[in-house]
Amino acid sequence: MSVKDKSTPDEVIRGRVRVEWQGIGEGLSGDYDENDPDDVELLRFYTSVNTAQDGAEPEWTDIQDGSYCTLFPEDTTPEQRQAALELIMGRVFDRFHFAEPMEGDSPGFYAGSPDKELEIMSYIEPAWLETGVPESIENLSRDSD
Repeated sequence: MSVKDKSTPDEVIRGRVRVEWQGIGEGLSGDYDENDPDDVELLRFYTSVNTAQDGAEPEWTDIQDGSYCTLFPEDTTPEQRQAALELIMGRVFDRFHFAEPMEGDSPGFYAGSPDKELEIMSYIEPAWLETGVPESIENLSRDSD
């Protein structure tokens, strides 16, 4: 079964790459504190790759250092969540380089280093959907290239 590109409020798939939201009880200072009126429940994104052979059922494998808590609140609209995932995917997709597996490698072997872009996207907040990625954040990306 081949995976088709897909975009929903909580999951975006492009090629062999998937980015998804999960709310796991994180807040501004660690665990979300419902008794703190200034705390906000935040979303975490996870990045994974499909390592299954073409035509097989997808096998999603989390990439190392591919999960970050963000500044994106859980109570945002589905449209905002989807737009944010598209923005994250747009920043990291081209950093993956897929190749034919060498003998002994698992199917769907991937290489590339999206680490810095993923870390940068941990700062994503709803305002970025209107203003774009702030220049100060863009500079972090340029400094790492």
